[in-house]
Amino acid sequence: MNDPNQNIERDAILFALHKECTNPTAEQIITWVKRYPQYAEDIRSHTAIIKDWAARESMPAIEPSEAMLSRSQSRAMDALYKAQMASVVQQPCATSHTFDQIMASRGTDVPELSRKLDISRGILSALIGGRMLPPVGERLVAALTNCLEISREIFNNALQCACATPRLGHAKAEGTPSVIPRSYEDLVRASSMPAERKQFWLGED
Repeated sequence: MNDPNQNIERDAILFALHKECTNPTAEQIITWVKRYPQYAEDIRSHTAIIKDWAARESMPAIEPSEAMLSRSQSRAMDALYKAQMASVVQQPCATSHTFDQIMASRGTDVPELSRKLDISRGILSALIGGRMLPPVGERLVAALTNCLEISREIFNNALQCACATPRLGHAKAEGTPSVIPRSYEDLVRASSMPAERKQFWLGED
C-alpha cells in the first residue's frame, strides 16, 4: 500500500519543482534527482511535461481556419437553440401538423416546392428534416407560409416538431449518416444556387 505521508512529501517536492523550474535545464534536472533520488522517476516525468509546456508557449498562436469557425458557429447556434427550446413548453407533435402532413394535404412535396420557390432542394430538406437551426430566414418563412397557405403559428409548430425529431440526411460513402444541424445562413451559402439567389434568400439583394 502507498504511504500517505510519502505521497504528501512527493507532491510537495513536485510542486516546488514546478514553481522553481519553469523551463528546466539538464543541470537542474540532475540536481533535483540527486537531491531526491527516491522520486527520480517522478521528477524526470514532470520536468519533461514542464519543458513541453514551455515549448508550446513559445509557439505562435494557431489562426482558426474557415472550417473551424464554421463548426464553432454551428455548435454555438445549436447550443443557443437548445437553450431557447428548454425555456419554453413545447407543444407535442401529436397535436401539431408536421411539414410532411402539411405538404401532403396541399398535394405537393420538396421537389415541387423547390421548383416553385427557386430554392435549393437541400435547404428545404434540411428544414423539413429538422436539420436547420432556427431562426429560419424571414424570406423563406414568408414564401412557405404563402405557398402552403398556412399561418406563422402553424409553421412554427411544424418547425418545432421537425427539430424535436430530426431525420438523417443523405448518407456519405465514407462514413455513417448523422444529423448535423446547421444554421439557415450556412445552408444557403453552402448550397449550389447562383450567387444572386443566395443573396435573395439571405436578404442581401
